[in-house]
Amino acid sequence: MSLHRLPPAAMIPLALAICAAARLARAADRPAADELLQQRQADLDQSRRLREEGRPAEAAVAAKKVLESERRLFPGDPALADTLLWLAEVSVEADQAGGAESACREAVKILEDAAGTQPWRIADARLLLSHVQRVAALGQPERKRLRDALDRVSDARRLLGESKPAEAIAILTESAAVQRQLIGPADHVYIGTLDLLAAACQADHRPAEAEGRLRAILEALATMVGKRHPRYLDVQNRLALVLHSMGDYDRAVALFEETARLAAQVHGAEHPEHLTAANNLAAASSIRAGMPRRSRSCATWWNCRPSETGRIMRTTPRR
Repeated sequence: MSLHRLPPAAMIPLALAICAAARLARAADRPAADELLQQRQADLDQSRRLREEGRPAEAAVAAKKVLESERRLFPGDPALADTLLWLAEVSVEADQAGGAESACREAVKILEDAAGTQPWRIADARLLLSHVQRVAALGQPERKRLRDALDRVSDARRLLGESKPAEAIAILTESAAVQRQLIGPADHVYIGTLDLLAAACQADHRPAEAEGRLRAILEALATMVGKRHPRYLDVQNRLALVLHSMGDYDRAVALFEETARLAAQVHGAEHPEHLTAANNLAAASSIRAGMPRRSRSCATWWNCRPSETGRIMRTTPRR
């Protein structure tokens, strides 16, 4: 059996990865709807590409076009919040804090007013609003320092993709220090950088350091969003994977068990996140059952043979 990271949930940075099937059906009966939908998709693709190319101001212009099309196609649809949050993200990256805050506030209101909105989605929108407000409160020199630090995070992500974790760690450590100074330890963007740093430590075969950083992230998230949040569950699952890779099966199984329990409460028993967590718990429990008692809490991963630990998939943090 294999252990896996939890599948991604609809977090704010992935807000545009949504299923539009229901909305498309409603729009299909309208005159010229198909043409408008095609334009919306083209603008959406352009906004994504421009952001990836480091051109957030142009990405924001394209995102506004997407929003304009959606207001015409789906007036009053709660899913407009997703595009508003995307617009807020690229706007704050483009140093347009005023527009970012306006988009964020509208998204928060839409989510709060919509029936059946999951609490963690509202929490995510509020976290982004808090980030925008912190950035807006900075002076121009400080905002430039912050933008430069966040650009370095993109460099580190590229280095991780090139299997150069040691170089990524140096960059992320420096960037995190700047972010903590400027936007504080309770900012979700700063937490995201710490998350990537933990993944880099794990990739660089520094599991003890990865464990410490993941525990610090969990402590922060427990205060910021609570334990019944997909991001908290994802980090807790990754911590359990790190412990398992170190041979600490007892603590790993305990964390997998808690993750499975919370995932069932947040998503339901048949949701992929709960099923993955349950699979991890079953796999880890099976491996632990086959280990001698004295070997279940190895101090370091190299004390356990690969056949004892099973195949563990590498994990990377959510964007």
